[in-house]
Amino acid sequence: MTTSLFAQEKTVTGTVTDSTNEPLIGASVVIQGLSNGTITDIDGKYSITASPDNVLEFSYVGMVKARCESRQPACDKCTAERGLTNAG
Repeated sequence: MTTSLFAQEKTVTGTVTDSTNEPLIGASVVIQGLSNGTITDIDGKYSITASPDNVLEFSYVGMVKARCESRQPACDKCTAERGLTNAG
């Protein structure tokens, strides 16, 4: 008998903002190492299905990428303080 264990996937939602707390429209949110991803809406909000051990990568044109483990509560609000900062 063979038993397979799969990580419990969940829907991770959140908001991506800049350093002035303005929403970033069209920011990319992808699961690191996979092609699964989404973009933020007009309010900077996103929703993506991920396993607890997945790492989410946030990126936006002209800004440095930020990363967050999907199980962390702080992953629901990715801001410049978490690493999504101006590249210039």
